[in-house]
Amino acid sequence: MLRVSVSKGKGKEKDEEETLKVHLPSAKRQFNAVLYGDMVQKGFAHLYGDTKISDVTLVLGDEKVAVHRLVLSVWSDTFRTLLEGAKAEVVIPLEKEDMEDFKLMLKHMYTGETDFINGQNVLSLLSLASYYNIHSLKETCGELLGDLVTDDNLFFFLDVVDKYEVKALEAACGSHLAEHFQDLVNNGKLDDLEPSTWAEIVKTDDIRVRSEEELFDAVIRYTKQFKAKDVREQALTTILPYIRFPFMSPRFLVTKVEGNESIRDLPVVQDLLHEAYRYRVNPSSVKNIRSTPRTGHQFNPEQSHASITLSDDKLTATLSASIGWANASCTTPLTRDNPYIEFKVGNGTPGQLMIGVVSGTCSTTGYAGQYSNGWTYYSSGQVYNSSTTPSTGQTYTTGDTVGVFVEFDKNIVHFFKNGKSSTTVSNVSTSNGQLFPNVSLNSMGNNVSVIPYAPIPEELKAKMKNAPSTRKKRAKLTASSLGRTYGDENDGTPGIEPSEEEAAEAIDGTTFIKRFLRFKF
Repeated sequence: MLRVSVSKGKGKEKDEEETLKVHLPSAKRQFNAVLYGDMVQKGFAHLYGDTKISDVTLVLGDEKVAVHRLVLSVWSDTFRTLLEGAKAEVVIPLEKEDMEDFKLMLKHMYTGETDFINGQNVLSLLSLASYYNIHSLKETCGELLGDLVTDDNLFFFLDVVDKYEVKALEAACGSHLAEHFQDLVNNGKLDDLEPSTWAEIVKTDDIRVRSEEELFDAVIRYTKQFKAKDVREQALTTILPYIRFPFMSPRFLVTKVEGNESIRDLPVVQDLLHEAYRYRVNPSSVKNIRSTPRTGHQFNPEQSHASITLSDDKLTATLSASIGWANASCTTPLTRDNPYIEFKVGNGTPGQLMIGVVSGTCSTTGYAGQYSNGWTYYSSGQVYNSSTTPSTGQTYTTGDTVGVFVEFDKNIVHFFKNGKSSTTVSNVSTSNGQLFPNVSLNSMGNNVSVIPYAPIPEELKAKMKNAPSTRKKRAKLTASSLGRTYGDENDGTPGIEPSEEEAAEAIDGTTFIKRFLRFKF
């Protein structure tokens, strides 16, 4: 019940008190975490450096810092245990070089600030935040380090992940490994990993490989280092069940798998071959990880002509009728953060196919390049837009791969044949930041397949590295990052160069790769 004083107006003897009954709904109200958290943060920040109502002093060597037992205990069970009791002073055992970083961690706990993180203190802060369980500071350090991951420091960072369980850095390492798997294999950087770790890598949907055939060849090369036959066969038995044999071509299964004398008598190989042949005859008869294609782009049934049949979990588009041109678009667009896709021509000759992109949607009848919002690379070499041919490249045919890369900041689309640049087209409308991959087919039986996670052609990597991203990132570490830097001296990219001892300790990725590959990124 609400009571308010109501003025009776000028000349009246006195104000009267009026009663108003207020009825509020009894339904459970949603907790406003943002407002509550903002008020708590402001309250904590007001206490930062306030010695008047502090109730405990931390002794850091020769220095004493007044703090508030409640603030530290709210943040961390470690601090709660440390501050239990009525002790007026608590000694914090710290190395001399960590004392300033400890005070910065306290600043974060009171204010939420992270601007003080730089290349000299990020690892120390990460270690302290991990020990005292200050999760937000630990993950912020992990995000900043995640921006620095390269082939050369991957295993050093994975060692950091293993030691401190930093999810943000774990995700960055996993993403780098998935995207650069082929390069890491070719450079021998994964040769020292255990077979069980390779199994975890091969199992994931996200590794960038052109085909299961290439992945099989990589596994065979890796296991050749094991000279003892029983060790090599055990390694193969551990890894091979995670290769998707049903998605290999029948010719490869017969000539390269069944025809490989060194492995064909292995029981696991015989079982995998039998399963793959059964899948080719009746796909619904196999239901396991091997019968599911790796994630990535797929064709969109709602943006595919009725005469185009989608198969292999919508990775392959086949024209099943003689109707002239028809087209199909993918479900996921190319964006600034994912600007490349690659297709494999299963059946098609010059004059029968077009591969390219569409801004938004277009009619599925005809070829996409006849429309103003379509840019398609004809198998005869020409690039079409609005039925005109602004550029010409190489012809392509059955067995070739065709890559499409969008340079969004320059409104240019690059077309590749078998990993080599073929032609480009400019003045592409990229204003909406999304271009959908598209294939157009002209003759019955033509088919084209998406390569879900194709490796990026070498000449594109520099372009992609320098292209602006839409991902929100925190402030970069300084160019003098982490004391020692290496890499491309021209672009000033910071990084970590581990010592020989650190590199030796980090080289076995068995335990931590297993974990980060299960992290969804």
